[in-house]
Amino acid sequence: MISEFDALYEETRNAVDSWLGYQYQGKYALLRYLECLVEEYEKNKENSVVDNIKVCVEWIEDFIIFKDGKPAEIYQIKKDLNKKNREEVIQNFVLQFKLLKKQNVRWVLGYSTTKLDAASIYCTETEFSNFYENYISHKWLREIGLLERNIKKNSYWHDNLNLRSSKSKCKTIRAYIRTQIDEFGHKDYKTDVIVRQKIRDEILKPLKEKLKKEDDDYTQFNLLFVSEQLDLKSINDRCTDKIKLLMQWSHKDELLTAEEAVALLLYDFGNKMELLKNKKEMFKYELSDLQKIISNKSVSQRKWALFLKDTQDELLRLSNKKYCSKCSTSDNCTQCILHTIPEWNMQELIDNLNLDYPLYSEENAIISYRNKATDQKLNMLLNVLNKFKNGIRIKGTDVLCDLDEAALSVILGSDEEDEDDTEENVNGEIVLNLMENYKAHQKVYRDHAVILTKKFNYILHPRNIDFLEDLPESEIEENPTFFSGRDVEFMHYGKKVKK
Repeated sequence: MISEFDALYEETRNAVDSWLGYQYQGKYALLRYLECLVEEYEKNKENSVVDNIKVCVEWIEDFIIFKDGKPAEIYQIKKDLNKKNREEVIQNFVLQFKLLKKQNVRWVLGYSTTKLDAASIYCTETEFSNFYENYISHKWLREIGLLERNIKKNSYWHDNLNLRSSKSKCKTIRAYIRTQIDEFGHKDYKTDVIVRQKIRDEILKPLKEKLKKEDDDYTQFNLLFVSEQLDLKSINDRCTDKIKLLMQWSHKDELLTAEEAVALLLYDFGNKMELLKNKKEMFKYELSDLQKIISNKSVSQRKWALFLKDTQDELLRLSNKKYCSKCSTSDNCTQCILHTIPEWNMQELIDNLNLDYPLYSEENAIISYRNKATDQKLNMLLNVLNKFKNGIRIKGTDVLCDLDEAALSVILGSDEEDEDDTEENVNGEIVLNLMENYKAHQKVYRDHAVILTKKFNYILHPRNIDFLEDLPESEIEENPTFFSGRDVEFMHYGKKVKK
């Protein structure tokens, strides 16, 4: 990383909080990274050096492609491109171009949708000149001149390079200059005029030289600036195409499809981007991160993570379609259980909602995939959550009803009065499964004596379960109520719990 970039990063804003479409930016960054890897492989199949290619996210701009430790492509991504954010992007690009003109960097404005016509997206020569005059000449160069003219004044440099000062006359350049000063080790600039003269000679003069307007500026910038429109489907399709090629050249798990690999990469990328919301720093993605996804032996675990994320997304979609969009109390949305879906720990929650099945493990992955989040169960879950949305809360990884401290399950039984042998077998099979998996779910039973179901009414007597009979006497004495006979009642939510 070079000093100009470090300084620019300090000067710029962290844009994650304003990213309404941050998932779009993340997918775009991943796509461009995969494309760079493929380009390198196709260029030098036998001697490819792809570990020198990295993508850095939220550093100076939305993301940057680095090759051999040097910036190669700088991207600013807009989900919806309009006149205002286009101008902001190009203004920043013009500044970066002047600072990095000699480094053969390419600047890219990517977007998904826009009402602007294609011709108006590109930068005209007049517009370039205006950006230069208004931003570089009237701000950057003018403020550099102020520091130079007041080089003998301790207080002037101290006050105007103060990052917190609202009265600073050097607000545009102060963060950049401070970063440069720290890098050069000139910390005594506030009190020592000789140090300030060194800063002038080593930092300010070279900076002015870089920012000086040259006759070929616009021509060169126009060659290096491009725009690209990509919708989400195109990004997903192109990612899949590129990962298929990469899988030919790189060791991969044989059970992993290209589509699954892309989904897992996007999931991993998205998790890292979520962290950016709370901390102002970039993250980088490189070959080792990619290989962890496509080469890791634990395919089922990765698929399960993806399955849980898809389930969570589907719950969000269904809740909005069925309930949220029709809700008349949207002002109190934060008080509704449906509002908390994005915060759920899906791994443990799905396990705890399925008491008649074992906890997820690689050995029983198929059982979990087939049974724990079926359409019927998701619909039941949403119906119950909506029915009691003002009286249900998350406690740990259990979904509870405040009224009865009852744990919610997605157990699907049959009507007790139904005489169909098949229906009776359903309930009987549930009982056997509950007893078989009782030990795995002890914590739920320890905390809750009532479990809400759909059409499954049953009282489970844990004292009759084999593994409890074999417990050491000391363990039973420690918690005699629980181990010696605490019954657990399973009851249909519609009949037993009042709203």
